[in-house]
Amino acid sequence: MLTRSYIFISLVFILGLTSCQAWEKTKTIYRGAVFPAHIDVGAEPDVGEDVQRLAHVVTPVDLKLEELARSMQRVEETSMQEAQALSSRFSWLNGVAALSPSGEILHQVPSQPIKEITFQEILDKRPSQEAGLYLEVLDQDLGPELCVVKSLHNGNQVTGHVVAHFDPRTLFKQGPGSQTLLVLAQGDVLWSGVESAKEEKIQEKDWSKMLESKVQGDFDLENEKFVWLSRYVGESPLVYVTHVEKND
Repeated sequence: MLTRSYIFISLVFILGLTSCQAWEKTKTIYRGAVFPAHIDVGAEPDVGEDVQRLAHVVTPVDLKLEELARSMQRVEETSMQEAQALSSRFSWLNGVAALSPSGEILHQVPSQPIKEITFQEILDKRPSQEAGLYLEVLDQDLGPELCVVKSLHNGNQVTGHVVAHFDPRTLFKQGPGSQTLLVLAQGDVLWSGVESAKEEKIQEKDWSKMLESKVQGDFDLENEKFVWLSRYVGESPLVYVTHVEKND
């Protein structure tokens, strides 16, 4: 149970898969202190309420995303076996595809996914095709699709790509505080438990500029306080926002 037992928050929850520069930004993550490896939210007197709230809301779902990212980091080939392994391990995925360097589908699990993905559109957004992981958001008639992409290399040569994709609403609704959580990526709202008028105002913030110098922060909106935290998959940030009670 999250309310009394230890919540395991590994540093990768905060760091994602960040660069050294991002780590330097993150060492003083929240109110000037790094998240401890374990937070006893029921008994730890020094943990602020904002941190407790953020941990309760974000950690359960973020750890699933982190597990996917780590699994994809270990993928080394565009084989059916790799695609099937990812699909079997993460039941909330809509599909996994192994692609040729040019974006041709080599293997796809399932063979006919719920949403038809134009993989070339994903690759066209990253023409340089750097090694490592990154995120792309696709707008679909059935809702947004979040794609975790790994480009495979042999030296400087691109040998293929692996894409795991899912409806972010399927993942983020599983959190214990999903009704207060807002998740943003690339300016798109992936999940919202915030009323629509406030959601729009939060989305309109200049997140690109905010993320240039910060990995976390807070702001007031219509006399309510919100805290936010960014996590990275490769160099791609996700932003978690949640409402917290103001201190008198």
